[in-house]
Amino acid sequence: TRDQIPAANKLVGVENGKKSAGAGSSSTDAGAAKPATAASKSTGATSSRPAVPGSIDEYFVPASKGFSEAASAANLPAGLSAKGLVYKAALLLQAEVRYLSRQYNLENSKKIAAILESTGSGLVKWENNTIAALDLQKLESQPMPNSQFHPVPGWLGDAKKTADIQKDFLEWIYRTGSIKLKSNAVLKVYAAPDMTQADFHTHCTDAANEMMSAELEKVTSTIDSKISTLQRKIDAQELDVKAAQNAVNQRNLESLATGGSALLGMLTGRKRSLSSTMSKVRMTEAAKDKRLAEEQDLEAFNDQMKELLLQKEKAVKSVTEKWSEVVAKTSEISIKPAKSDIFSELYGVGWLPYYLTDNAGSQVEIPAY
Repeated sequence: TRDQIPAANKLVGVENGKKSAGAGSSSTDAGAAKPATAASKSTGATSSRPAVPGSIDEYFVPASKGFSEAASAANLPAGLSAKGLVYKAALLLQAEVRYLSRQYNLENSKKIAAILESTGSGLVKWENNTIAALDLQKLESQPMPNSQFHPVPGWLGDAKKTADIQKDFLEWIYRTGSIKLKSNAVLKVYAAPDMTQADFHTHCTDAANEMMSAELEKVTSTIDSKISTLQRKIDAQELDVKAAQNAVNQRNLESLATGGSALLGMLTGRKRSLSSTMSKVRMTEAAKDKRLAEEQDLEAFNDQMKELLLQKEKAVKSVTEKWSEVVAKTSEISIKPAKSDIFSELYGVGWLPYYLTDNAGSQVEIPAY
C-alpha cells in the first residue's frame, strides 16, 4: 500500500519515492490470487536500470508488503533485515470482462490480471499466473531510489512475441471466463455472481409469494363466492328454523289451553270442544313437521358449507405446496462473455520488487508485492 512504500524507501536508504500519474480503474478480485512468496538466491543484479527494447510501456509494482510480512510469507527465520530492493522484469497484463444480458437482468464486470515471468517451452498456463486485480493508480512510473535491477529477459524485448502473448491471454479469458448464475426459470429470478445463496433464496421466495397470491385469489374467488351465497342461505334458514320452532311453541301452548276444554267437553258431552282439540293437535304436529323440515334443510346447508370450506382448504394447500416446490427448483446458468466485451486495460513490462536480505550466509530475494 502507499503507507508501506515509505517504509520500503527507508529500508533502502531514502525518504520518498516517486509516484506515477497512471490511469486509474476500480479493482476487483480475479478469482484466487497466487501471491509470490518464495525466496531465491540473488544473482546478477546491478544498480543500473536496464533499457527495455521496443516501445512497450513499463510499470513499477509497489512494494505492498512490509519486510517482516514478506519474510514470514517466505518462511525465513525471524530477526533478518532488509539490505535493499531489487527489481525483476515480467510481463504485466490485466483485462476487464463485462457480462451483459437483458434476459437474465445481468450487468456485471470483473478484472483478471496476470504476471508472466517466463514463457517456458510450451503454452502458457494462465491459471497458474493469475494474481489479484491491480489498482492501476498504485502502479509507479519510476523505481524506488537506490534499487538494483536484474537483466531484462530477451523475450520481453520481442514486440511480436509479447503481442502474441497478450492475444493468448485475452483468448484464454474468452475461453474460460464464463460465470455461473443461480437461476429459477419458473420465477424468472437470476442471481448476480456476487449474490449469496441466502439472498437468492429470499428473492425466489418473494417472487413465489407474489405469484402464489395471484393464483390463490383466482382459485379461491369462485369458492368464496359460493361460500358467501351459501352463508346467506344458512342465515335465512336459521331464521326459518327459529320461526318454525316458535310456531311449535305456540301450538304447544294452544294445545295445553284446549286440553282442559276437551276434558271438560268429554265430561259434559260437548262434542265441539273435543273436535276443536283434535284440530289443535293436528296443527301442532304439522308445526313440528315443518320445524323438522326446516332443520333438515339447515343441516344440509351446513354440510354443503363444510364441503366448500374443505375444498378451499385443499385448494390453498395445493397452491401453497406447488409454489414451495417451485422455490426449490433452482439451477445454474453459464454466461460466456462476448469477445467484444473483453477489454485490455494493462499490457507492459512490470518491474516486480523483491527485498534483499542475508540468510545463512547467502543473499536471497523475497517478493515484496
